[in-house]
Parts: sequence; structure tokens; C-alpha cells
Amino acid sequence: MQTRFTFGPSDNKLAVWSPDGGRIAYSSMRQSGYSLYVASASRSGTAEPLFASDAQVYPTDWSRDGRYIAITTLDPKGQTRYDIWVVPMVGDRKPFPYLQTPFNETDAVFSPDSHWRLAYVSDESGKAEVYLSSFPGGGGKWQVSRGGGGQPEWNRDGSALYYVGPGGKMMEASIKTKSTTAAVGAPRELFEQPMAAASVGGRNYYVSGDGKRFLLVEAPPRVISPFTLVTNWPAELKK
Repeated sequence: MQTRFTFGPSDNKLAVWSPDGGRIAYSSMRQSGYSLYVASASRSGTAEPLFASDAQVYPTDWSRDGRYIAITTLDPKGQTRYDIWVVPMVGDRKPFPYLQTPFNETDAVFSPDSHWRLAYVSDESGKAEVYLSSFPGGGGKWQVSRGGGGQPEWNRDGSALYYVGPGGKMMEASIKTKSTTAAVGAPRELFEQPMAAASVGGRNYYVSGDGKRFLLVEAPPRVISPFTLVTNWPAELKK
């Protein structure tokens, strides 16, 4: 059974569930830009605004303990382009920047284990790559992908990261973490399947809890238009 969650003329997209399944955070264009809202999954009460923006704000993950929401923002002044911010769901709930550089940083996801880590995508090297960094900050940074990557996702216990490599290759890299360090294993290809392009902050696949099954959005089939060659067409004009 389908149940409508949002109402009104505004554009709503890129929703993430709270860990307990009781709330949904999503991006909504109700004024001049996309802002962050959270609402009860049962549709009781009204949606609560969390982060207002004149540009774009997209939620990408909700930490397993329910304390933080990771979001991708677009700098309205164009100086830092796409950045990663974090919205605390406890205390004063004041959003703070996690990565704000001249490069594009997107698609942050929290590690599910007790070692606080964020996986994200950055083009600081000249192409989009997946990185791993300490959270809330002050620690190390490790590159996960090699030769390009995007749409990172953790496995259930935080021992591996999945991501999409060039050509729709589904990749996996092992992650071993200690209190302040991490060891990233060499990425290995699981399978290759062209997928539809994902929007900023979005993901076009889902991994089952045991890591053995993938649900993904395939790329639309390539439509080849027929080509007709007409020879001796001047003679046809004389008829």
C-alpha cells in the first residue's frame, strides 16, 4: 500500500530514515532553495525545519545513535561549491561545517561501528574519489577508491565500504579501524552493472544486511535510432 508523506506544491526529495525508523529527514524547496526538514514517519504533527538555505541542502545519512544528520550543501556564493555539514539532533542543534573547501565534497555516510568515521566523496585530486576521515574531526584521512569512485556505503558492522567505480563497477574495500587510525584494504570488484546516474547526495543502490545482495537502479537501455542511406536520390526526384 502506498501512503503519501509530503503535501503541498513544494518539491521534496532525498529522504533518509532515523535509526529507529520513527522520523524522516528530507530536502524540501518551500522558499528560494532546498532546505532540510524532519517529520514523523507516521505523518503526525508538522515538519520541523532544521537547516534553511537559499541554495541546496540534501541529507545523506543519519548516524546510528540518532545524534547527527550528515548533509550536502551548495555554497550560494559559489566559493566552496558542495560542502559537507552536520546537523546535531541533540543540544542546541546548531549545524556546523565538517568539510568546507574549494573542492566538492558530497555523499557523507557515518560508520555503523563504535569508531567514529565518515566516508565521503571529494574531487580534490581532480576526479571524484571516496575518502574516509575521522569524525567529528581532528584525525586522519584515508583514500579508499583508486581511479575514481562515488556513492559510498558501509556494510553492517563497519568492516568494509562499498562504492561505485567507473563503468558501473561495484567495488568493496576492507576497513580496519582503531581509536585514531584506519587501514584500508585494496579495493576489489564485485560485479559490473551500468547504473543510472545518481543526483548529488543520492545513491542508486542498496546492500542487504549480509552483503550478499544488491538492489540497484539500472541505466536506461541505449536507444539506437535507425539510419537509412538513400542512393541515386537525384534520379528519384525526376520521377
